[in-house]
Amino acid sequence: LANIATTLTGRVAVNLNHMMSSEQLNECLQQASISIVITGREFLQHHKVSLPKSVELIYIEELMQQFTPSLINTSGLLGIFAPLKLLNKVCGALKRPAIDDLLT
Repeated sequence: LANIATTLTGRVAVNLNHMMSSEQLNECLQQASISIVITGREFLQHHKVSLPKSVELIYIEELMQQFTPSLINTSGLLGIFAPLKLLNKVCGALKRPAIDDLLT
């Protein structure tokens, strides 16, 4: 779901391999100019990954706490019935996704 949400905002999701060392991971972050990482606290604790201070961490556990039943229902209805232009606006899209946009 995080990949879909990222795409709807006009950004590119990059799935990082959890088997990489911290050095390899940091190199990927730098090469791809990644500024935000969506992850789980348990993952970071278990794999002992150190990320640069310039990377903003968003913890999936904190996001999940914000999903109330009414938000889930409203989001589902918007996804089914809303025109794409409105959906892009509600999702905070930086640009309208195009058919040839990069996805992962």
